[in-house]
Amino acid sequence: MLVDIYFRFDKVKFMFKSAFLGWEYSFFMIILYFISIYFFSLWAFFVFKSDFAPNCDTVRSCFAANFKNTFSGGIGTSMQPDDAEGKFSYISNNF
Repeated sequence: MLVDIYFRFDKVKFMFKSAFLGWEYSFFMIILYFISIYFFSLWAFFVFKSDFAPNCDTVRSCFAANFKNTFSGGIGTSMQPDDAEGKFSYISNNF
């Protein structure tokens, strides 16, 4: 029944072709996304390790925390300030 709709209407054919033939571009964009999150996790692990309270003990846990926080409020939400003024150690020491 659904196959008949596919063969009968050209617009449905074009819709399925556009959705399934462009999978290569989507796949490479997902790979690029994971690579960029991994490099940011490395940077966060080595530079902001003290600011990511319990979330950044290893590179793997730092990657998982950054991946999770990318879609739920941003990566900065998991950072914990070191002092009572709310300054982060790397920013207050270097800028």
